[in-house]
Amino acid sequence: MSVKLVSHPLVADRLGNLRDKNTRSSQFRTMLHQISLFLFYEANRDSTTQEKQIETPLGWTTGSIFNDKNVALVPILRAGLGMTELILKVVPNAEIYHIGIYREERTLKPKVYYSNLSSALKGKRVYLLDPMIATAGSLLKCYQMVKVYQPAEIYTLCVIISPEGAELLNREASDLRIYAASLDGGLTEDGFIYPGLGDAGDRYYDNKREVSK
Repeated sequence: MSVKLVSHPLVADRLGNLRDKNTRSSQFRTMLHQISLFLFYEANRDSTTQEKQIETPLGWTTGSIFNDKNVALVPILRAGLGMTELILKVVPNAEIYHIGIYREERTLKPKVYYSNLSSALKGKRVYLLDPMIATAGSLLKCYQMVKVYQPAEIYTLCVIISPEGAELLNREASDLRIYAASLDGGLTEDGFIYPGLGDAGDRYYDNKREVSK
């Protein structure tokens, strides 16, 4: 399985709050920001750094430099936007692109309505941001769109992923690196993640729909 589950008490705490239907939108936003940062942190555990000689108040030593100019964040509209805020605090020089995609209600097939991807992605580490991956059809389509531009690596950061979605990505996008807080129980007949957390976009933006695909 290509999914790396991020196990940490702070991640588990934020996940529980995100699942809770009584969590207010203001709290939901804060929890999504924080859990996204934790996922990004874990995804970069093995990233390389460059050495630099620096002078401290007492002398010289070797420091490490993380090249955030080689990072590209791609939030998938609209819920993915909620994952960028704190990540940008730690990689302020990262480039940001957007993909607008939705799942057609009847066929469950992905429909792209916006993309500003460019050839500047070549050689970069790209992070697809989407809180929930259900059937994974939309995420797979985004991966294929990014892959065209020859990035060095493609990651996906998500809060929750279904076993069905993970299986599809493992089969069709074997080089995709997936970091998630939870591998949930499965999908309902209508394609909803169970037990899930509702519609991440609706809850983040304080809309009132009860469940999410």
